[in-house]
Amino acid sequence: MSKGEHTRALILDQAVWLASSVGIEGLSIGSLALQLGLSKSGLFAHFGSRQALQLATLKRAQELFHARVFRPALAAQRGLPRLRALFQNWFDWLEDSRRPGGCVILAATYEFDNQPGPIHDLLAATQRELRGGIAKGVRMAIEAGHFSATTDPWQVTFELFGIILAAHHDRHMLQDLRAAERAKKAFERLVSTCLSKPAPGIVAAAATPANVPDDRSVLPEAETPRFSPGYPAELTSSTSLGLGHSITIRPIRPEDLDLETEFARNLSHESRYNRFLGGGVALTPEWLKRLTCIDFSRDMALIATVAFGGSENQIGVARYALLEDGTTCEFAIAVADQWHGYGIGEMLMRHLIVAARKAGIATMIGDIFATNMAMQGLARKLGFVVGTHPEGAELKRATLELTAGKVHVEHRDAALLA
Repeated sequence: MSKGEHTRALILDQAVWLASSVGIEGLSIGSLALQLGLSKSGLFAHFGSRQALQLATLKRAQELFHARVFRPALAAQRGLPRLRALFQNWFDWLEDSRRPGGCVILAATYEFDNQPGPIHDLLAATQRELRGGIAKGVRMAIEAGHFSATTDPWQVTFELFGIILAAHHDRHMLQDLRAAERAKKAFERLVSTCLSKPAPGIVAAAATPANVPDDRSVLPEAETPRFSPGYPAELTSSTSLGLGHSITIRPIRPEDLDLETEFARNLSHESRYNRFLGGGVALTPEWLKRLTCIDFSRDMALIATVAFGGSENQIGVARYALLEDGTTCEFAIAVADQWHGYGIGEMLMRHLIVAARKAGIATMIGDIFATNMAMQGLARKLGFVVGTHPEGAELKRATLELTAGKVHVEHRDAALLA
């Protein structure tokens, strides 16, 4: 970091503190200059306008939030421990005495919730990104077998975010010193409604009347998700790889449970690690059922199969899940280790992209380990932009804009499947 960048960062740290007291709307070059004992002209040289200062302050607050809340949580075990660490960090962030007015970002969302403009747009984007991060944490808890397979990630995200908002409001508006304590109890109560049977290595929080019960065996077995009758058979296709085998790509069905189970359990540690962005995934029966029972009105799962000795064998799978905004989906892909290098992953992804575009989805995203260079290369080949990830350097975010001019869409789809 250059001297000028370091100076700017120090100024913005003070701007975050000041905005915590007076609000983003009350932040100006003049008020910050007075706080710092600097000239207005000196600060104007750094930012150029009041709105530029406000935007830079919000972006700096977001950087501090990720550094204090999200990134440290990545060190926790994947699943419920990581989700619990995330919220403990968030509660600590709300209690931080260095910001007398609490979280600058949350406070600003109330200031600008009905004021169109660059500040509103920045806040809306950061809130959507934040919700997506929480929902991903919930999905990881489901994948690890800690939460029931019937758990709705976006509903849980809505309720968890509500707990944070209530804690922030009561702590700073009502000066309730027990706000964080109450929020933690609410968090554990919500978690207890999502729990699956105990998974190895997961220890419940200390039991209190409002916390997770020690004996989780009394929790009912989760029901198998219902299968949507709208099976998209038109997405089925077959091709030859020149290996003496016909490769079929088709949407997954509930009766593929045995195929999916064998496929998932035969993945190497590295393949499973890359697919699930970490270890600790428990391939429970209820989770495997969830993988084969798809609501095709929202999500998609395409499997690649090949016939050996008269029986069908699964050699790959590509999925997308529609996110809360209704226009973005997140993809994931896995290929059987012995089939790496035969173009199965590329074939699956090309079909998945076409399916997403036909469903009217605008954007496809995916999170890739920074060390997974092969997947990053495939993503770029398919037209994704691979860039930095908001949760840190450990991950990369791949983004593909699916919307295109109507004249080019059919040609693009034909090229993808060629």
